[in-house]
Amino acid sequence: MCLIDHNTAFCVSHEGRLLVGSTTALEEDGFLPIGIVRCSPCRQFLCVPSEDGRIRIYDSKSLIFREYNTKSSLILSVTWLDSIGVLVSVDGARAILWYLDGTLDPDASFRIPKGRHPWLTYAALCGSWLVCGDANGSIFTYWQQRKQAEGLIEWKQLFPSIHGKNGVTSLAPCGACLYSTGRDGKLRKFSVDEEQGLQMISETKPLSDCEWLERILHYNDEMLISGFQSSKFVLFNVDRNQTLVAVDCGGGHRSHDFIIHEGYFYFAYVNKRKTHRYVTRLPRLLRELEPGLHPSSINCVELAEQDDVDLYMVTGGENTEIQFSAVETGKFKPLVSIQGHLSSVKCLAVLSHDKESLLVASAGGRSELSVWRIQMKPELQWKRVANHLLGTPFQSKEEKEPVDDIRYMSMCFHADTGTLIVAGSDGFIRSYSLQGNKLIPVKTCKSHRFCILYVAVAHSNWILSADTAGYICWTPLSMLLPETSQDAFMGDIIRFRVHSAGANAVDFRSLTETEVEVGSSGEDCSIALSRFTILGKEISLKYKRVHPSCHASQVIGLRFIGGNHIITASKDQRIYLWKVNDDEISVVDYTRTSVADVTSLAISRLRNLIVITGRGAEAFSLNYVMRDEL
Repeated sequence: MCLIDHNTAFCVSHEGRLLVGSTTALEEDGFLPIGIVRCSPCRQFLCVPSEDGRIRIYDSKSLIFREYNTKSSLILSVTWLDSIGVLVSVDGARAILWYLDGTLDPDASFRIPKGRHPWLTYAALCGSWLVCGDANGSIFTYWQQRKQAEGLIEWKQLFPSIHGKNGVTSLAPCGACLYSTGRDGKLRKFSVDEEQGLQMISETKPLSDCEWLERILHYNDEMLISGFQSSKFVLFNVDRNQTLVAVDCGGGHRSHDFIIHEGYFYFAYVNKRKTHRYVTRLPRLLRELEPGLHPSSINCVELAEQDDVDLYMVTGGENTEIQFSAVETGKFKPLVSIQGHLSSVKCLAVLSHDKESLLVASAGGRSELSVWRIQMKPELQWKRVANHLLGTPFQSKEEKEPVDDIRYMSMCFHADTGTLIVAGSDGFIRSYSLQGNKLIPVKTCKSHRFCILYVAVAHSNWILSADTAGYICWTPLSMLLPETSQDAFMGDIIRFRVHSAGANAVDFRSLTETEVEVGSSGEDCSIALSRFTILGKEISLKYKRVHPSCHASQVIGLRFIGGNHIITASKDQRIYLWKVNDDEISVVDYTRTSVADVTSLAISRLRNLIVITGRGAEAFSLNYVMRDEL
C-alpha cells in the first residue's frame, strides 16, 4: 500500500485487486498485479507491475497514464527515479529505465552487479551520475545521459555491501552530497564530484537500537529519518537527535507508508489484513522539544575554544556516541552525532583546534581508542582518523586483566611529541603516537594498583594521576614518551595517599617553577589541597590539607579558576565556589544544577562559563568570580 495524499490510500489486495481507498476497485482487464505498488516522490503517479512482465503507471485520479512492457517473465522490483522515470529490475541482473515523458521503448538498460539479490531498491540522480542501491546492500553509480547507447550500461563505481547484506533503503541527494540509509541501521554521507563520482565522508548510527532505517526527508530545514525499532515505526530528527513519533505497527516487514501534510503526520499500515491510520500534529513537537544530546548518561565533556572562533562542546555518552555541539547563548545546539565505539565513551581530549577543523581523541570501554577529525568549514563533516583496540601483543606480563574488561578512564595529550597518554582501569598508563591513520603503541607503565581515574601532564618532566584508592601518583614522563624525547631524565614513580576513597576529580596549578598545587575531590565527599615541591628527580609533599564533608555526596568535578578560587560539583546537584587562602578554603557562593547524576565538569576560561554534565547538560556563567578576581 501507499498514500496518494493524506486521505487516500492505494492498495493491492490479497486477491490481487487494485483498491483506491477502501471500496473503489480499478478495472482489472486481465492485468494481474504481483503485490508491489510504488508511489512517486511527488505523490502524483503510482507504478504497479503485473505477473506477465508489464508495468502500469496510474495518475493521482487512478487513471492509466502509461503502460510499459519489460518483455521479461520476472519483475523483481520497481524503483522511481525521482518523479521523472521508473527503473524496473528484471531477471538476468538487469534494470530497465523509462522516462515518463519519453516513448514506450526503454530509454536505457543497466547491468546490476551480481549478488544473491540482484535487484534495485532505490535510485537517485546526482548531477550526471545515476546512483543506485540494491538488495545486497551495495551502492553503485552509472554515468547518466538522457540518450544512451544501445546495450547494457556498466557501472562506473561500486561500494559492495556497504550497508550490510539486507539492502539499501534510501538515497537522498543534498547539494554536493548524498545521504544513504540501509537495513544495517547506518546513515552514510558521500561527497559527489562530477568527474570522480562518490567518496564516503562519514558513517553514523542515529538510533543505537534501530537496525532498519527506511527513508530520509527534510522538513522545516531539518533532516528526518524514518525507521523501525523492533515492532515500532519511528520518526527521528537527526539534527536535534530526538525521536518525534513512535507507532507500534508490528514491524517494517508490513506494508506501510507515511506523509507529512500541512503540519500533520499521517501514517498508514497493514496489520492482520486490515489497514490502520495514525495521525498526529508534528510541528508542535519540532518547536517545543529541546534539542537532545544523549539518550542516556553523559560520561565526559570537553570544550574547544579560541579567541576568534565559536565555542564547541564534545560529549561522550554511555550509549557509545560522541555528540558535537555548539554552545550558544542560553542553549546547546547539537551539530553532529558520531558513532563508532564498541562500548561507552569514558574520556575525551581535544588534540588540535582551528577555525576549520577539530581533532578529538576518545576512549572508553573494551580498551578502544579513536581519533576523529571534525570539519566545520566549508561544510560540517567528520571521519575517524585512527582506531586502536588493545590486544595481546601490547600486553606485558604484568597485565593480567582480560583485554575486553579494560576500560580507558582518562587521557591527556603531550603536544610537544604528539603523544597520547591514556589511563586504564587495570592501573596501567599507556602512550600512543598518531602516525597518519594509525595509532602506534609507544610505552606502557604500571603506575597504580587500582583503576586510574585521572591523568595529566602536570610538569615538564612528570605526569600526575589519581586512582580509586585515593592515591595521587607522579610518574616520570620519560617512561611514556618515545626514547628520543627525554633520554636525560629518568626518575621513579612516587605515590601519595590523599583520600580515604577514590579521587574522582583532580586539577593542578603551577605556583612557581618548582611548586605545584594539586586540588582533588573524592568519594569521601572531601576536598584536598596538596602542595608539592619538584626538584629534578625528587618530589616532596610540602603540605596536605583535607577538608571533609564539603558536599553531601561524592564530589565529581573540581577546577581551579582565577588565581585563588576552586569550583566543585557533586552528585548532590550542588555547585560550590570556594575561596582559597593559603591552605584553607571557604565557601563564597553555591547554586544548584538540574542535571541529575553529575559525571563531569568543564570550564571555558575565555568565556567565563562552566558546563555540568550527567543525565543532561547545563551551563553557568562565571562572571561573579571574574569580578571578584579583579
